[in-house]
Amino acid sequence: MTRMEQYQRLCCALNHLSPAQGRRIDACYLLGQSMTEIAQAEGLDESSIRESIRRGLERMRKIF
Repeated sequence: MTRMEQYQRLCCALNHLSPAQGRRIDACYLLGQSMTEIAQAEGLDESSIRESIRRGLERMRKIF
């Protein structure tokens, strides 16, 4: 599989998430923000962010 194909599959998997999950995974894994930073920016507790990201990654694994 080429790098471009991997990128397309990753984008497809991200697009199948809710907007909040996609935004949080982008912030954490692509922008390098900590879960604490994401939680503070969204006004939520860190455990909610952690769980949202965990569920989003699980869903992405099924798609990707």
